[in-house]
Amino acid sequence: MSVFHDKQKQLREQMAQMAISEAAIEVVTEKGYDKLTMNDVAEKAGIATGTIYNYFKSKEDLFVFVHEQMHVAISEKLQEVAAKDNDPAERIKEFFSEVFAFCEQHKMVIILSKQLGLKDKLPAEQKKANITEHIQVTQKIIDDGIRQNKFRKVDSLQTASIWFYSLIGLLELYGYLGEESYAEGSKTMIRFFLDYILNKEE
Repeated sequence: MSVFHDKQKQLREQMAQMAISEAAIEVVTEKGYDKLTMNDVAEKAGIATGTIYNYFKSKEDLFVFVHEQMHVAISEKLQEVAAKDNDPAERIKEFFSEVFAFCEQHKMVIILSKQLGLKDKLPAEQKKANITEHIQVTQKIIDDGIRQNKFRKVDSLQTASIWFYSLIGLLELYGYLGEESYAEGSKTMIRFFLDYILNKEE
């Protein structure tokens, strides 16, 4: 088989996996995990049930993939925010707003991921890489702000790390409390960190 056909096959498989993943998110949001069946997902995705089993052995296997794809989706969005050339403070606001909006939109899947311990099923090196990626995205915005004299001269890596773990903690708390909306948490986080990092002498 030619390289061209190999790439075509790989692309078809990736598209099928993404369609299944998106369908699974819709179905689990509507029905919950316990009532979800592979038949439901197949029907939503518009494919045969047997096709799903070509890629995923079980519901749990499918949602490990969903969990990782959600990380990819939010990472791509946050990288877009960090790459902008607007005011770094505005990027910080957009960064946190995007994270909270994404978590609120996918609340059911996030809760499910925690209940099933899906992140624990990822290789340790993958989990570490995911965390490092998020911290580096935040660090870029901080570095841009420092260079433009918009932010105070701080240790950008340390500050980005503290922000990341604080954000995770707040999201965990909101999930534990069963908050309906993360909007207020987003505003609080933005105010807190901008008050800390903005260069008041500018």
